Amino acid sequence: RHLAGDRRALRVALQDQPEALPRQALAAMARAVGALVLTPAYVLVDGRDRPPLSCPSSPIIKGDSISLSIAAASIVAKVARDGMMRQLATLYHDYGFETNAGYAAKRHLAALDAIGPTPIHRFSFAPLSRRNADKA
Repeated sequence: RHLAGDRRALRVALQDQPEALPRQALAAMARAVGALVLTPAYVLVDGRDRPPLSCPSSPIIKGDSISLSIAAASIVAKVARDGMMRQLATLYHDYGFETNAGYAAKRHLAALDAIGPTPIHRFSFAPLSRRNADKA
């Protein structure tokens, strides 16, 4: 539930400012670390930027190919994302979220053409932004 609320807030924030995504992602990382019961001794970050944390951290470009810890966290995140997409599929049946995790599969693109975007779509998603530009 909390994740869905954050996702909606993120979508609203990015609807008019897709360039804000990196800053918003870093803020989300900081919130996630801040919500932990125990403060980590050190945080490895997959990417080039360091989120604003109260503990030491290191950004590692392509971290999932360098660090086993980051690779494992990446798998956990993907499993969580897939579960969230299956839940979203129960709300938005026509988009095929349960099988494509939101990527531009034919069924997903057909639903965007026929029904339009849902409240959880990112307007910076290239097929969606192109469709909006074509209609303008």
